[in-house]
Amino acid sequence: MKNDLPSPTKDLPREKGGRFEDLKRSVVDQDLCSRCGACVAACPVRVLEFSPSGPKLSGECIGCGTCIHICHGPGIDMSSFEKGLFGRSRKGGRGRPLGLYQKKMYLSASDRSVFRRGYFGGRVSAVLISALKRGDIDCALLTDWGDKGDISVGKARIVRTEEGILSHASTKYVFSPVLTLLPYLEMDPDLNRAALVGLPCHIQAFRKMRSDPVASKVTSKVKYLISLNCGSSLMEEGDWRDLLGRLMEVPSDGIGSVNARKTSGSTLRFVVGLKDGHEVERTVHIGRYFKEITSRPRPSRCDMCPDYSGELSDLTFGAPVIRTRQGMELIDGAMKDGSLRKASIKMQLSQRSMDIVVSRKKRCKCLRTISRRRRRKEPCPVYG
Repeated sequence: MKNDLPSPTKDLPREKGGRFEDLKRSVVDQDLCSRCGACVAACPVRVLEFSPSGPKLSGECIGCGTCIHICHGPGIDMSSFEKGLFGRSRKGGRGRPLGLYQKKMYLSASDRSVFRRGYFGGRVSAVLISALKRGDIDCALLTDWGDKGDISVGKARIVRTEEGILSHASTKYVFSPVLTLLPYLEMDPDLNRAALVGLPCHIQAFRKMRSDPVASKVTSKVKYLISLNCGSSLMEEGDWRDLLGRLMEVPSDGIGSVNARKTSGSTLRFVVGLKDGHEVERTVHIGRYFKEITSRPRPSRCDMCPDYSGELSDLTFGAPVIRTRQGMELIDGAMKDGSLRKASIKMQLSQRSMDIVVSRKKRCKCLRTISRRRRRKEPCPVYG
């Protein structure tokens, strides 16, 4: 994704503190990059661009060190950020498996058309549409399926309408450069109140950006930070192509694009565009889909992340988990206008079981992977 934003000519960053080459050598080349797009968004002279394998230099680096300072790839001091956000922290990572929060509720979208579009009750879409109608937000930063090139990478979009939110419903388990939208958001005079929806890696990176005197300049219009639960289900390009090839019964190297939408309570409709111009459609059971993506190899950085629920967000879906005043505002507003309702007992039990099983599995996988890499003397992220 080429960065075509204009470069600022003044207010350049603090004292020199490292070059992009240092970030590439210590993070990207060491499999510590989550491909979140934060460094691309934070660069004050706009000389970084997003690529499926990590950020790339497209101009002359000024050696300011901003990209290094805000990168969460080498780790993040979760305790410090928890204290700043919540007034307390969980020392050593102990405590609730979903992190610190004010309240946990089991809800689903009230509108059946919204309910059917999401994987697990359409809750994110319902909250965003409610906030948009109330004027609490004027846009949402979301991820859609990629439209060309590397199909393991989604398309980041600024969405301004209810129809746009619905068209982006359902989680995409692909890499997302959603943070690269921040400079575009900052430059648009018509947009001032955004909700950013991302995975735990995006949330951690955003918090580091907001704490940085240079990078924070492109974060000011984000009012709400929403995380999606993540069991480390992202895949590299080859694995993702192989999975789609099996699901769609087509040659994996012939796939040019992919799109999927929920069609019922238990099925997804995949539409795969082939490089020869043809399209193939298949209906896949959600259970099979999630079994496939969770059984495949993950990128090293994903396997070293213990954060299942975006513990530094304002609001996490699944359940939802409400962490901050801003998160409570979103849920209260959606409850008052009837956009959300209490989930069925079956859905509550399913969500509770998933949270317990997947969060523990992810943390255990993280500990094993980090331990193995340390024995091999390979770099590992550090979580404070």
